[in-house]
Amino acid sequence: MDGRVEAIWTTPEESAPMEPAEKVRALPGGLDGDRYRRGTGYYSPFDVCEVTFVAAEALDAIASEAGIDLSGGEHRRNVVTRGVDLSALLETRFSVGGAVFEGTRPRPPCRHVEQVAGLDGLMDALRDRGGICADVVEPGEFAVGDAVEVGEDLSFDGEGWPRPSRSGPRGHKTRNRTPGTPGMHGPSARDALDFAADDGSYPLYGVVLVGWLFGFTGVPDGVLYSLANLLPGYGFRALADLFALLFEVAGVALLVAGATALVYRASAAAP
Repeated sequence: MDGRVEAIWTTPEESAPMEPAEKVRALPGGLDGDRYRRGTGYYSPFDVCEVTFVAAEALDAIASEAGIDLSGGEHRRNVVTRGVDLSALLETRFSVGGAVFEGTRPRPPCRHVEQVAGLDGLMDALRDRGGICADVVEPGEFAVGDAVEVGEDLSFDGEGWPRPSRSGPRGHKTRNRTPGTPGMHGPSARDALDFAADDGSYPLYGVVLVGWLFGFTGVPDGVLYSLANLLPGYGFRALADLFALLFEVAGVALLVAGATALVYRASAAAP
C-alpha cells in the first residue's frame, strides 16, 4: 500500500472549526489537543473514535458529484489519506510516522457534521465513505506527507478462527490461514454456526448484533432523520436528536452486556 497523509485536522471542542496541522502527536486516547482525547467531543463519552481517517479520494468524489467542498476540514475527520484503502485497515495495525494505530470500525456520517458545516446534503454525501475509526496502539508523532504502512492483521487468531470484531462482519477479510493447504480458510461459517448452536449462544449473539446495529452503524439515526426531514417544524428534528442519542446509548449498553455474557459463558465452559 503506497499511501500517505495528505492533511491533519484537530479541534479542542465540539462544534468548533477544525484546525489544520502539519504534524501532531498521537497519544493514548487520541491526538494531542483533539476534542475526543480531551473528552469534549460531541459524542463523548458514549461514542468515541480516538482518531478518524478519511480518504482524499472520497472527498474528491464528493466535490465532483455533490459540489460540496470539504477542503477546509468540514468532514471533521482527523487524518486525510491518499492512496490508502481504509477498509483494509480495519482489524489491522498500521503505522503513520512514529505512531502505530489499529483500525477498529467504520465511521458513518451523522447529522451533527452537516449541521456544524452548514452544508445541506453533507451527511448523505459522506454515506459509505465517511472513513474509519482507529485506536492509538503506540504513541508517536506523525506529519503531513508521512507514509501509511500496514502492519499486523488482527482479524484472525493463530488457529484460523475470526477474532471478535469491533467493526461488524468482515467477510471480505477472510485469508488463507492454513499454510500449505490451498483453498482452506480456517473454520467454515457452518462450523461457527454449529458451535454457536451447540453452545446455546444464539440469543447472546443476537443481543450483541442489535447493540452493534443501534450503537455503531448509524442506521437507526439515518431512519430517524429521514422521517424528521419529511415532517415540518424544528420539534421533530429535536426529537430525532434525542432518540438518536438514546438509541446509541442503549446500543452500547446492549453490546457490552451481550459481550460480557458471552465471555462469561466461554470462561465457565472452559476446562
